Amino acid sequence: MGAWHSSRLAGQVVRFGASTGVSALLSFGLPMLLHEQFGISESSAVAIGFAVAYVLNILLLRSFVFRSNGSWREQLPRYLLANGIFRLAEYGGFLLLFYRLQIDYRISVICVLGVSAIAKFFVYRLVFDRKGVSVPG
Repeated sequence: MGAWHSSRLAGQVVRFGASTGVSALLSFGLPMLLHEQFGISESSAVAIGFAVAYVLNILLLRSFVFRSNGSWREQLPRYLLANGIFRLAEYGGFLLLFYRLQIDYRISVICVLGVSAIAKFFVYRLVFDRKGVSVPG
């Protein structure tokens, strides 16, 4: 692995961490706000938070994290599929922890998001990091 590739990967990891923070704020903070302040059920509030993060993530991942200039026509379907699978798995994991294991909904969301974040980085590199990366780092 060359120095350019190593620095590019390191930059992607740092930017992914930042975008994951924004996504986690939406996926965690928004459900808390909706449930605690507006009385929306926990499961509905979490679904809304995940949906909002779903839409924002493609913009952050494509332009900020991986700095891709690849074709939207190619990347959007790959992203929608990958992110959709992740979100369904996250929501399924949340429901399992919350309803079956009776774990507080806030802890359930944090656990689910933490486990999926690592896998997402590697999958999203495949989605966005094809021939379309415009600048190193």
